[in-house]
Amino acid sequence: MKYFILIICILLVIWLANYLYRLLNTRPVAATVEGDLDASVDAIWKLITDYSQQAKWRSDLSSVESLGKQQFVEIPKQGKAYKVKVLQAKTDELLELGISGEAIGVLMVELTQRPDGTRLNITKRLAYKPALLPGSQRTPDDLQQDVNNYLEDLKAHFSQAPKELEKVEQ
Repeated sequence: MKYFILIICILLVIWLANYLYRLLNTRPVAATVEGDLDASVDAIWKLITDYSQQAKWRSDLSSVESLGKQQFVEIPKQGKAYKVKVLQAKTDELLELGISGEAIGVLMVELTQRPDGTRLNITKRLAYKPALLPGSQRTPDDLQQDVNNYLEDLKAHFSQAPKELEKVEQ
């Protein structure tokens, strides 16, 4: 019996050492995507800063709950909910959102008006809190997929917008 307890204690120490190592060696991960939309800066700005409507056009969200004027909780279709706070909002130019939950970081959306639409530069930087079990954390590829999906959701919204307006006018 005492060997069993000794083995359990050794395993617990190994797990704790591994967890502390990952905690102390957490590095931020970043992903960026750039793309053009056939929409005005103003139209895109209105869409991305209407936080209560995010779940209607973003394929990754189930819902959004307001915590006040500059804060909200995003509830994804998969994974855990996370808090979002507006850090910086330069109208029609830059939106910077602070993210806290399983990861801590920022989402930045830069908008530049072009003759044929708008250029977007979307960057997400996160430092993941270590998971209790190794291997259960999200990967840099997951983060890249997040920013790619954000851009694709915007493109899909604006490709459907004129059709929806035509239906309303008829």
